[in-house]
Amino acid sequence: MIKGYIWVLKRAQKKGIYDRLCSLLVYVWQTWICAEGDIISVYRCPARTSNVCESDNASLKAFLRLKHPAVWALLGKSLHFVSLIGMSSDTQFNC
Repeated sequence: MIKGYIWVLKRAQKKGIYDRLCSLLVYVWQTWICAEGDIISVYRCPARTSNVCESDNASLKAFLRLKHPAVWALLGKSLHFVSLIGMSSDTQFNC
């Protein structure tokens, strides 16, 4: 990965566009090359996202077992889901 980064860096300098790419190159270096972490890939990890909404949507999709539900089917399944988890019907969600 470092060899590829250095190649892009030298290519940007050679083409005279390093100044325009500098912030991107710094971001890539700090976030991906020098990042303090054990993994880059999340393949087969139990938690594969840090986006809570994405995780919730995946869980709901798995529960509903409907690809593209009609609105009434979605509402029916959603009400069933709400009753299963014991959520009050007046619960408000803040996003």
